[in-house]
Amino acid sequence: MTETCEGNWCQITADRVSGWVNTRYLISSN
Repeated sequence: MTETCEGNWCQITADRVSGWVNTRYLISSN
């Protein structure tokens, strides 16, 4: 899996998953 971040958004690329996630959402979901 690779991550390319721009500001609060990170583009996640994995075998079956690809898309953008908001780092603030990931932090608040813990």
